[in-house]
Amino acid sequence: MLSAKDIEDFLSGRKLAPDVICRNDVLYTSVNSSDLSDFCVDLYGAVQTAHRGPEFIIGNPFDSDCLKGVSKKVVNKAPVSVLELDDARVVGRDAFLSSCDSLIDFSGSKLIDDFIKKPLNKHKGYIWKHRRNSLSITYRAPHSGVQPKGVGIVVHGVESGNYGSFLFRMLPQLLILSRYAIDRIDYIVVPERTPWLMSALLLLRLDHLCVYEFSEICGVPLEKFFAVGQTDVEGSFHPNIYELIDEFSDFTGSTATDDFEFSKKVYLSRNLSKINRPNYRPLINEDEVERSLMDLGFSIAYPETLSFSQQIRLMRNAEFVVGPSGSGMLNSVFSRPGVKVVDIESFTHTVRQHAHIYDSTEKKYGFVFGDLQDVNKPIFSPWTVESNHVLESIDLMAGV
Repeated sequence: MLSAKDIEDFLSGRKLAPDVICRNDVLYTSVNSSDLSDFCVDLYGAVQTAHRGPEFIIGNPFDSDCLKGVSKKVVNKAPVSVLELDDARVVGRDAFLSSCDSLIDFSGSKLIDDFIKKPLNKHKGYIWKHRRNSLSITYRAPHSGVQPKGVGIVVHGVESGNYGSFLFRMLPQLLILSRYAIDRIDYIVVPERTPWLMSALLLLRLDHLCVYEFSEICGVPLEKFFAVGQTDVEGSFHPNIYELIDEFSDFTGSTATDDFEFSKKVYLSRNLSKINRPNYRPLINEDEVERSLMDLGFSIAYPETLSFSQQIRLMRNAEFVVGPSGSGMLNSVFSRPGVKVVDIESFTHTVRQHAHIYDSTEKKYGFVFGDLQDVNKPIFSPWTVESNHVLESIDLMAGV
C-alpha cells in the first residue's frame, strides 16, 4: 500500500522504496469499472428515490456552493453488486487487480478516459499512469509472504481511520457480506483494524475470523474472495442498504446486556475533541450552546466515550438529535425513520453528503451555519454559532 508520501515521491521523481511492483500489462479495454459483468452479481437493482431536502437552513455558509444539490430532488441509485473474484489482488484501499490484470476501481469512473481525468487521490494507496493503450499500476507489496487460505471477504474504502467514513462506506459492505457469504468465510480483509470496525465484527458474530489489513496482503493473489461495489451515491444509500442498517440497529439493541441509559433528546458534543485536536474546527462557544439545550431537556453525550454498541443504542432511542457536524452526527444512520436532526455546520466540503445521509435514512433535518474565526483557513478554523439560532432551529423542528 502506497502512503501519501510514497505517492508524492513518485510524482516528484524521487526514488521509491525497493519493494514497489509495477505492472504494465493492464489492457485499455479491460481497465474500466463498468466491465464488471464477468465478476459480479447485482444484489439490489437500480432504483430512484426522493429526497425531501432540509426543513430549514439558518445562517449563511462561508461558501454557498456547499448547498448545491441540497434540496428536494430525485436521486438515481445504481445497482448494488457483489463481486466474486478468484486469484485477484488488493492494490489500493478501494481497488483490485483481477487474475487477468483488469483494474476494478470503485471511484465511480465508467471508462478509462474518465478514470485518468480524475485528480490523483492520495488516499487511494496506489498510482496509475496512462501509457497509450494501457495503465501502469504501481503499488507496494509486503515481503512477509502472508497468504490467507480459503474464502475471504474484502471490505474497501478510503479514509479508513475516519469513523464517519466507516459508517457510510464500510459498514454497509459488512452487513451485505455477512449475509451473502456467511457460510463460507475463512478470513476478512479491511483497510485498517479500527476499534469500531472490530466492534462491528463482534456484533455481527464474525469476531472468530482472522482480520488482515490491506497493507499486509497487498499484491498477494487471494484464492477466492467476495467484495461489494459502491453502496452509496455521495452518502445517499440504496433503500435496501438502509433496511440492513435499520435491522442491524434493532438487533444491536435487542441483544445488549448492559444497563446503559438512554435519552430521547440528545446533544452530541464535540467538546472533548478540542482537547485532542485543538486546531481542528473547535466550536468556541460550545459550552454556551450546551447550557441552552440542557435547559430544554437535552442530555449531553460524548460519542468518543461510548462503545460502538452504546452509540448505536443511544441513537436508536433518540427522538431529537442536535450537534456540530462531524462523525458523531453521522451516527444518526442508526436512528429510526422520522427522527429530528439539527446539524450545526462550520465550513465543510461535505454538507451535501450529510444531507444525503439524512435524507436516505428518512430523517427530518435542518442545518444551522456558524461563523468562522479565520477565513484564511476555513477547513480548520475555530468557529462560533449563535445560541439563538440553535434555539430557533429547535422551535422550527418542533413544528415539523
